[in-house]
Amino acid sequence: MERTQKHLILPIVSGLLLALTVPSFDAGFLVWFALVPLLWYITCTSGMWKVFGGGLITGTIYGIKVLYPLTSLNAWWWANPETGLFAFRTHIFSIILVFIALYSGGVFIGLFSILYKKYGTGKIADMFIFAFIWALFEFIREPLVLGFTWGHLGYALHNNTIVAQIASLGLVYSLSFLIVAINVGVFQILRSAWISEIPPSLPFTKGGVHIPPSLPFTKGGVHIPPSLPFLSRA
Repeated sequence: MERTQKHLILPIVSGLLLALTVPSFDAGFLVWFALVPLLWYITCTSGMWKVFGGGLITGTIYGIKVLYPLTSLNAWWWANPETGLFAFRTHIFSIILVFIALYSGGVFIGLFSILYKKYGTGKIADMFIFAFIWALFEFIREPLVLGFTWGHLGYALHNNTIVAQIASLGLVYSLSFLIVAINVGVFQILRSAWISEIPPSLPFTKGGVHIPPSLPFTKGGVHIPPSLPFLSRA
């Protein structure tokens, strides 16, 4: 339990890194490794619900930042925005925003996390398989949220005019494919480097080094009965 709680910081970090790729921060370069902490959490966490929860956290944090501009809408031309519930429209929008973020971002990244946990092999093929799955999820999610495309990872590259040309091959989904493929590749490189630092002969038990207890030392001797005749050859 403590180990899982400690690792929960990883999906939170992924969510924050993804949030920083969105205007007004607009740090698009972070998208190339923003998913690495989440992938690490998925790998070192047991239990599908915990894995799903990690993806839910990442997606919700990211979704809140993506959808936050909607809370500033002022389209109440048909009612007085200063009276009744309309006076609390910002708070109402904020609550609705969280639920939309859970649905449009958290659930899909949670499902992606489960698939990665269950079918990830740690091989190069994972880069392309799970990049395709992510892009497919973005394509499926779009009509489920009324054609709303905010939050697609590819939009983080809108300032990178060179890489953005890839969108001509498969729209924004091809950019998302590239981003996730690189994230998975970076994670695999880091994980392989970390594992290579562990001596292969080191035994582990629940995360700790197991040293067997020493055997008791007992002195011994040879007993020769005094009645035993001494024989010698002539």
